[in-house]
Order: sequence, then C-alpha cells, then structure tokens
Amino acid sequence: MNFSFQRNPQRLVEWAGLVKIEDSKQERAFLQKLDSIDGALLRPLVLVVGGFLDQVLANSYRVCAQYPEELRARHDVWFREYYEGRAMRCLVDWYAAHGQPVALIGHSWGGDAAVNAVARKVSAHITQLITLDPVSRKGAPRQRLQNVAHWLNIYVDYNRTPLFDIPNIVARIGGPWEAVATADSNLSCPLEITHAFALAMFTRFGQDALRTLV
Repeated sequence: MNFSFQRNPQRLVEWAGLVKIEDSKQERAFLQKLDSIDGALLRPLVLVVGGFLDQVLANSYRVCAQYPEELRARHDVWFREYYEGRAMRCLVDWYAAHGQPVALIGHSWGGDAAVNAVARKVSAHITQLITLDPVSRKGAPRQRLQNVAHWLNIYVDYNRTPLFDIPNIVARIGGPWEAVATADSNLSCPLEITHAFALAMFTRFGQDALRTLV
C-alpha cells in the first residue's frame, strides 16, 4: 500500500475544503492554500519522518497513523519521507514563524534526516527531537544541536538483538547509530523490539515526551 498522500493533518485538509488528498497536484494546492490560514488555528507541529521504503513497509508511518488520539487533539501531526528535506524544513520554519512549538520524530534513515536534513539546517527552535533507531553512514553529529531543547534517542543494541532478523540486517548494513553521545537521553530497547518496530519504540518510550508539547 502506498501511503504517500495519507500524510497531512486531516483537520487541515478539511479546512482546505477537501475530504482527502490523492495525488501530488492536490497536495501542492493544499499546501498553497495553507498559506492563507489564520496562524491562530495551528497547533504544535509533530513531524514524523519515514525511513527507507516506508511507503511500502509503513514502519514509521504507523507512528503517524496511530498517534495517540489524546495528543492528536492537541497537535498537528504530519508525515514526510526521509528524502524530503527541503519540504520538511519549510514546514518547520512555517510553524515556528507562527509561534508554534516543533517536535521531530524520525525512524531509521528518517532519524538521520530529522537530525541532519532538518534540525541541523534550520534556525528554528526544536522543542523535542525523538530518534527511533537512527541509521546512516553519515552518523550522529559530534556536537550538541544548539537549537534542540531535548533529544531523546531510542535505539537497538546490536550487540544483543537477534542477528538473523532481516530489518536488523538491513540496519547493520546501513550503519546504526545506537547510543548517541550528543543526545540528551538514550534508551536501549528490550530484545523483543527490533529495528522495524518503530511504533513500539515510540509507544513504549517516546510518546510521553510529547505530552508537554503545547
């Protein structure tokens, strides 16, 4: 199943006069119309960033789709793919310009993108950064991100996790960050949570960090 266009806050889609967005043309028109929205109608931004093949696997997308309803009622939850750096930076800057807090959640390559393609390349203040077993050969930044108030890194310990698990094998090839020295907090997953289980990582260890995002 392709999740490409089921990724924008439904309440804003309806504000724009649409039932749903089905293609890139509709999405562009929707985003253009948002430029005219009263900033007071916006809520804190939660941007979920998908990893490799997430349009098919939906590992990261489930974090967006199953975001707790109690929090969705208070936040604008968006989903974008790891390669959409420019679009994600525009979203972050736009919400920040309207005085809204910003939170980033990235899984696998999406964790790398949340850090290296977004947080490190915007001047906007990031209230909460949550990485879910980030992976890339580029690796984590060696210095603390000055515009990030708190970085929670949830990771798989590849010295302990099952070796013959296909997502784990892919992550090992990609270059898992594991514990990050420049993050504010690092949490190691229990053995039953392997690389593909982004939703479990978020539900068990990450979502509480967003309860104060107001």
